[in-house]
Amino acid sequence: MPETALIANLGVSDLNYRDSRVVSDDNSILPGKTFRNRTKHIKDNFDEYKHDLSLPLLPPLIHYVSKETGRLPHRFIFIATDQSLSNPARTGKDTCHLARVIEKIFRLWYPDIETLILTYETDPTDYDLTSVWMHGIVENVLSSDSAVFAGLTGGTPALNTGLIYGLSLTDKPCSTMLYVFELPQEELLDCVYRNMRYPQRK
Repeated sequence: MPETALIANLGVSDLNYRDSRVVSDDNSILPGKTFRNRTKHIKDNFDEYKHDLSLPLLPPLIHYVSKETGRLPHRFIFIATDQSLSNPARTGKDTCHLARVIEKIFRLWYPDIETLILTYETDPTDYDLTSVWMHGIVENVLSSDSAVFAGLTGGTPALNTGLIYGLSLTDKPCSTMLYVFELPQEELLDCVYRNMRYPQRK
């Protein structure tokens, strides 16, 4: 069967603790004031927190891929940010520790599926830099995948635009753009946008 990859940029809305966003005031019990610091604490103390964590955005993407292809993706690829060297003053929303938390969760959920973490280390709001970087990812990392599903819900607009740009230059037979809204678990709804169209709320 064709090998299918799900690639997605990660953002601060990708992880909830006790049904609230990690950076919300409801979770002020978590050490640290920034998303980066709180997710690092969760990563370092994963066994303590794992039963109270939820992923509001990734499961609908995975559900769509499995429904569309009849199976789970053969691998997950997540794009994280880490500006600790390039711009230390803007690291508060970095997702490098979030990525490792998700990796730990996926080892429990999908132990037989590869989870690959790629880290973008410069300005995630720079459209030119992100487009060049994402083009390289598509050319080098996704070269063995027959079909690619791209999650556009998390991450910065520049990173998602870069991913769309990179996929638009490839000759892969199947590249599908996915966007989901954060909905209650019982109302999971995936909104699929093909042909590189930007999503519009209905």
